[in-house]
Amino acid sequence: MNRPSTSGSQVTVGTTNLSIFNLNSNNSMKALDTKLLSCRVLAIALFSTLPLLAYSQEQPQRQSQKEVDFVDEKPVKDRNRLPINNDKEITDRDWHISQTYTDEFDGPVLDREKWINTHHYWRGRQPSIFEDDNVRIDTDRQELVLRTDWTDEPTEKMFRSNDRNTNPDRQYRNFRAAAVSSMKKTGYGYYEIKSRTAPVSITSSWWLQSNEAQIEIDMFEQIGRPKKTWEPNGATISVGGHIYPGGQWTSLGRDDVNTGIDLTADYHVYGFEWGPHYVRTYLDGDIYWEMENKWFFEPMWMFFDMETFIWQGYAEKEDFQYLTDPLTGETRFTGDFCVQYMRKWVTETPQFPGPLMKKKSDVQKNEGTL
Repeated sequence: MNRPSTSGSQVTVGTTNLSIFNLNSNNSMKALDTKLLSCRVLAIALFSTLPLLAYSQEQPQRQSQKEVDFVDEKPVKDRNRLPINNDKEITDRDWHISQTYTDEFDGPVLDREKWINTHHYWRGRQPSIFEDDNVRIDTDRQELVLRTDWTDEPTEKMFRSNDRNTNPDRQYRNFRAAAVSSMKKTGYGYYEIKSRTAPVSITSSWWLQSNEAQIEIDMFEQIGRPKKTWEPNGATISVGGHIYPGGQWTSLGRDDVNTGIDLTADYHVYGFEWGPHYVRTYLDGDIYWEMENKWFFEPMWMFFDMETFIWQGYAEKEDFQYLTDPLTGETRFTGDFCVQYMRKWVTETPQFPGPLMKKKSDVQKNEGTL
């Protein structure tokens, strides 16, 4: 592009005319060439470092994940507490149990260094609401108990929450539910709980979420006695992931697995592997779901909770009752979701990078069993 001439001379570089002040000698031309060369070198250096700058911006994310894995985990080798798993790719890894996240729930009260008896930033799915006093440690059975029970009159928390939201379809009523949240976020590792689902039409759930990263993994959502679409005998496990950037929710790898087992009748061991390549879930040592990990690279809170699902039907008042438990012969409340322990292991052995299910999901769907 030609520029207007001022008080200097015009110099052509390639096919472009440049207006240069006071260029009246060969020395001036040499100085110009030197300056142009210096600019080119500087530009090349700058653009060649852009990938490195981008990589350095990614590093904090990767480093934060590693820090969650190993910093303050206090991992120890415990041969009496290893994952219950039937996949060699899991059992061959050198697992160390995390003292920071593992809890046998054998103390007199909930360990407040590890858990709180509510949700960090949510009151519950309407019409159910999380009530703090519906979380306890059963010292006789040495287990964590989350309870949902019925109330005819709104609780104080329901009153306060309903005052903030006057939409009649978003009101809290009748269902005093429960939630437990981890005090710290967690990351890669192998997780295991032993739990028993409540035999009523409300969820017994175990999941991870980061509201900052807008990601979620549901290790399981179960409803012991659904009123609508799932298996009425408590055999269904709903599992999968979500991302919700800007509040736009997208489900990832969602599946409703028919285990062929009444999961309310006894305790079962649920495993969850979270690594850089895959996320996988297990029931009594056998894999029942996996998904390639393309989204879950940030630490997340861990939650146990109970929620009403309108699409599975609401429990009625008479569904909440005390019954004689055929498993133990003791009295059991139908609204209790019981967790005997939560264990986490970490390892420096790399995760197996390929799929492990070998189309087991097709077998599950066809035969209705694991």
